[in-house]
Amino acid sequence: MKHFLLMVAVFVITSGCSKSAPEPNNKLEFVGKWVSVRDFRSSIDISKNGDSYIVFAITPDIYLGGPPIRAKMPATMENDMLRVESLFRSALVVDKRTGRLVTPDGDYRRLTDVPEDKNLRGCWKAYLTKKYFIDRVEQDDNVKGVLYYDGRYSTSYAVNKSVSQLVVSSYQFLRPGTIELAVEKNDSGAASIGMVRTIDYHIRNGELHIESIPVDAKDVGGNTKKMVKFESVSKYLSGLSKEECTKVL
Repeated sequence: MKHFLLMVAVFVITSGCSKSAPEPNNKLEFVGKWVSVRDFRSSIDISKNGDSYIVFAITPDIYLGGPPIRAKMPATMENDMLRVESLFRSALVVDKRTGRLVTPDGDYRRLTDVPEDKNLRGCWKAYLTKKYFIDRVEQDDNVKGVLYYDGRYSTSYAVNKSVSQLVVSSYQFLRPGTIELAVEKNDSGAASIGMVRTIDYHIRNGELHIESIPVDAKDVGGNTKKMVKFESVSKYLSGLSKEECTKVL
């Protein structure tokens, strides 16, 4: 609830200006979609509504693991500030130095400023996972999954076929070789739900390799050991839409 109130009552701290920073052309500098730098699942969409504005905020329910929390609020322009009418009257200001919205939840940047990797676009089907232990590498083809990437964001669905456990994750491209992952659903346990972490990837010989950080895992003998690396390997499926991709699973 605290996170929700922060999102609804957006309180923005104004930062200083720089001579090298571009000055806003008009008051439409607020209009558009803004994405949280800290958690890409949080967004603020600002649209013009006659002489006023509409502010639509979305944030994940990180406490209960439920559906995203949505709030729609009216706003009016007052000097260089956008006054938002919510539980608490607050002001939105664009930081002229960085071009970002700054809130108690962290910085927000325009969606158009989010980088993308065209090589990742489309549907990828996972067929193999690898667990790297200190003394050996274990391969498992009993896990299947799909990942669909639209250029900036993606959603993956992975299932352990032997126990029918579903894990749903969202991704955001950060820079070449690095993506950000957030776990949305995990049938094997809620401990990782809402967690956002940075992982590495590379495309080699037409296959997508995603490598996660070291974690504790059970080997084939049932012993819990520290993994050096966990890797999933996926093949590209050409010409599939997001809906078609998820049906492959």
